[in-house]
Amino acid sequence: MSSQKIPLTRDQKQIIQEYCYLAGLKSLSEEQSEQMTEILVLAMEDKVIDFLITEADHFIGHKFNMIDEEECKNYQANLREYLLLDELEVDKILF
Repeated sequence: MSSQKIPLTRDQKQIIQEYCYLAGLKSLSEEQSEQMTEILVLAMEDKVIDFLITEADHFIGHKFNMIDEEECKNYQANLREYLLLDELEVDKILF
């Protein structure tokens, strides 16, 4: 799999950095909650920000041991079964 960089504007990069900072906090102040809301509203309009927030959530989930890899594998297997796909077909779709 190739590792291509997603071209970001300075604003997008700053928004993602702010999101990661806020998402990593144990709790948010009222002002920080408002900032998070603003970021999430922007993500509804900007597909790049939306995608990177999703990826950031996954990364943060691993960092704080909030993601159970076995559970993820089970969800993926259920999705393949639901879509009636085998491993080879999934590889063709994803890569």
